[in-house]
Amino acid sequence: MSSPLPPDAALANLPQGFAPDLAVFFKTWLGLRRAGAMLPRLSDYLDAPPFQLQPFVSILDLYGPDKVVVRLFGTALSAVAGQDFTKKTLDPIYPAQDLARAGSIAWRAVVHPAGYVCVRTVRSATGLALSSDCICLPLSAADDAPKCLVTYLRFPQQSPQPPKPDATGVVTSFRFVDWIDLGCGIPQTPPS
Repeated sequence: MSSPLPPDAALANLPQGFAPDLAVFFKTWLGLRRAGAMLPRLSDYLDAPPFQLQPFVSILDLYGPDKVVVRLFGTALSAVAGQDFTKKTLDPIYPAQDLARAGSIAWRAVVHPAGYVCVRTVRSATGLALSSDCICLPLSAADDAPKCLVTYLRFPQQSPQPPKPDATGVVTSFRFVDWIDLGCGIPQTPPS
């Protein structure tokens, strides 16, 4: 039987060399776990989100590797993208060549459970190419609810410009970096 890793041990599994805010977000996530629980509950996260980081957060509802719906799309993400993807599937966000792999990795993270770090390149609504370091962590949800994944993205230090009304932000590339063991080991990474 798996048991949750203590916060210091879990933090040691976070890949290094990425935006320092990823570790800050991970510490916050770890602090929301109830005693003995592997994952924080979605309700606990929603009751105490990390307010200073929340604009860069998305929460995904996963019904399977092929059906992922955005539950929440942070305000900073909406500003960069030029639109709010809340209640939409990932289809308009990811290019076809990355969509299946991104969905498969997210599904493995919530079923196993494990966290992961990835790097996404995003074309902003203003046409800028922005690289974003990302940490993705599962949340526990009710048995009859879809599985949940919270994602924190950190863009370079810059202010997004006001988007054009018809502009669309899109992930132009997705690179999986590594899994984060939360106490259950790590799942197998799907092929590229």
